[in-house]
Amino acid sequence: GFSQLLLRQHKQLLTDQQIDMVGRILNNGKNLLVLLDDILDLTQSSAQLGKTAGKDLAASKATYPAVFGLDRSRSEARRLTKLAHASLLPFKKNAATLAALASHLLDRQY
Repeated sequence: GFSQLLLRQHKQLLTDQQIDMVGRILNNGKNLLVLLDDILDLTQSSAQLGKTAGKDLAASKATYPAVFGLDRSRSEARRLTKLAHASLLPFKKNAATLAALASHLLDRQY
């Protein structure tokens, strides 16, 4: 994604603090996306997802929702979204689109 591109191609333009912040954004975003995908895999139909639902469960994959349940998984998704928003704060208006995207991903049902 954008964070990886920024770190790869423009690292020399960033301060150590900015590199750390971009790294946190990247990690929080990856974790959030994986968790939300795992939740959707358990809660939505194949028609809604546009792909086969329930593959993780059928493969006995140890996803966060499979291990900890949906309620705890949704709580963790909210926590990761808050972390993503906090990580974006130093970038102010420049990160508004990313913050909105994180919120949208948390709320989506497909």
